[in-house]
Amino acid sequence: MARLGKRGINPGGTLSTQEAAIILDVSYPTLLKLLKQKRIPEPKMVGAVRYWTSADIKHAQVVLKELYQNGTLRKGRGGKS
Repeated sequence: MARLGKRGINPGGTLSTQEAAIILDVSYPTLLKLLKQKRIPEPKMVGAVRYWTSADIKHAQVVLKELYQNGTLRKGRGGKS
């Protein structure tokens, strides 16, 4: 099923980094920081645009769970526990 995203209807189901941050429940700057630190693997890039797939999101969720559990990353003020 096609997803409605920032770039309109994208039948491939890819998401922008901003949309990925919302799904992962982290801020956009935090997600960029984790990508820069290579804690989360870079999704497919076309030019300077990242295209997140469901597999990329699932992998990032596993990594984030580990970072929360070992105390490397903590939830922000508005975050869920």
